[in-house]
Amino acid sequence: MNKKIRFFLFMVFLLVILVFFGSGIDKEMVYRPVWTIDWESGPIRQDEGALLLPYVRDDILGYFDSEGGIYYREKILHGAAVHSTGFINYSRLSDTLVFRNTGGEIVESLDLRGYPFFIKDRLLVFSGNGRRIGEYTLRGEEIWSRSFGSLITSLAEGEGCLFVGLINGSLVLLSDEGKEIYTTQPVGSRIQAIYGCAMTPGAEKLAVVSGLDPQTLLFFERRNDTYKMEEMFRFPEPVRHSVFMAFSEDGRYLVTASDSRTFLYSFEEGALRDFGKGEMLKGVSLEAEGSLSVFLMERKEDHRCIVMDLEGSFRDDIAFPEELNFLMRNENTLFTGFGKKLVRVDLEAR
Repeated sequence: MNKKIRFFLFMVFLLVILVFFGSGIDKEMVYRPVWTIDWESGPIRQDEGALLLPYVRDDILGYFDSEGGIYYREKILHGAAVHSTGFINYSRLSDTLVFRNTGGEIVESLDLRGYPFFIKDRLLVFSGNGRRIGEYTLRGEEIWSRSFGSLITSLAEGEGCLFVGLINGSLVLLSDEGKEIYTTQPVGSRIQAIYGCAMTPGAEKLAVVSGLDPQTLLFFERRNDTYKMEEMFRFPEPVRHSVFMAFSEDGRYLVTASDSRTFLYSFEEGALRDFGKGEMLKGVSLEAEGSLSVFLMERKEDHRCIVMDLEGSFRDDIAFPEELNFLMRNENTLFTGFGKKLVRVDLEAR
């Protein structure tokens, strides 16, 4: 084989590598700060058709745009249900819930009693005793409601369904009409209770943190009209309160977090990654394969935004001077809150 042919074959081989495996080559990640605003003292702009984003932290809510303009803010009374089109700011349990638009103007007074919250575009209301949940229109019209014989401890939403966990250890999957699709009650623990639940968008996979003595991470996979359950992990230090849980977009990873411990479970590897004792998760954006995920982590000594590839090939930390309290993501744009500040950071791969 002459030199020209060998050179040609080498170039073809190199081209194949670049085309099919180029996405796996490590790239340098650059963080570009775009703006920082003081949420409580910044000037209020007039809404002139800008695309507004909701902002919520423990004691304040409002709306801003991607260019750093603040369009509305107000103190949270007791609790708030916030949506991209408006909000309900309520003072404990009342017989009327007031829905206001992004400028604070009253749109509708709803004759509903309970604690409201939004899951995406759905308005749901908990009853005062925590045993009943219903879905309503923004005019206060009931779409469906469902009562349970035990306290509701956790909820997760998928496409056209709602996953409910109860303090008696029962699990109920409801359709978007409130009808029961699947129910079960895991056994094997001395104390039966559900402390957290999660589901993939299409409800192909379900996950729960169940029971005490032992406390287990359980995984359910849909098989035709039912689900197959298996135990994935036993927690060495169980908790007695609600646990945050979320799947990645592609269902390959699951994060669980309490007030002192955060775990990331890989279904393909069957491995649990521990972020370390004392690490408190304040916000997360779990992405599909090939995209970077974002974690807001708090420890006594520092406040960090962790940007990482879930496969473990890339990780970097952004340090913040104060406690983290907000995270919103739009592709590679991050909006992160710390203290009274809100900052936009763009992630760029070079």
